[in-house]
Amino acid sequence: MSPVDESSVAFGNDGIAKPDDDFSAGDMAANSTKDDEILTVKQVSKLLKLHPRTIYKLAQTGMIPARRVGKSWRFLKSEIIKHFEKKDV
Repeated sequence: MSPVDESSVAFGNDGIAKPDDDFSAGDMAANSTKDDEILTVKQVSKLLKLHPRTIYKLAQTGMIPARRVGKSWRFLKSEIIKHFEKKDV
């Protein structure tokens, strides 16, 4: 798969790329950054250097951005990083 030439992507006034017939979901996945990783509780606990039980409590109370998938919790790495960059911890 060849990389997408960003100069060919049209952007609206809001800075969001407009849909294009030549732009597919595969192209989006190929251009995603490492910060777009989906993390588990164990991975977030290592990232934040906190006990996994603490991560569960923070997720359940909404103190950190998380999504419930069945009985599991998932976290978007970029959201976790942004959350802690803007907070005085």
